[in-house]
Amino acid sequence: MNSKNIFDQFSSITDFRQSGKIKHPLVNIITITLCATLCGADDWDSIEDYGHAKFEWLSSFLDMSSGVPSHDTISRVFSLLDPVEFQEKFILWVQKNCTDTHP
Repeated sequence: MNSKNIFDQFSSITDFRQSGKIKHPLVNIITITLCATLCGADDWDSIEDYGHAKFEWLSSFLDMSSGVPSHDTISRVFSLLDPVEFQEKFILWVQKNCTDTHP
């Protein structure tokens, strides 16, 4: 996958949650967390606050019909992610976005 966008890079990450209990798409939680962290959020509460503050913008490219995930949900989801898989996807995303394209 050659896409530089967050959604494309993280949409294939393994979701370990019970399928019948999923309210928020995994890619939403990851995208909100990455955007919030890049903007200075440094804890789960701040990430949730960012989601509320940027709800309209996030809704322009994510399905936010279930609203903003709570800080508890965000924390729980990240505790379930395979850290190696997440790191690999994150590094690829950063590399694709930080590669010098000038000759």
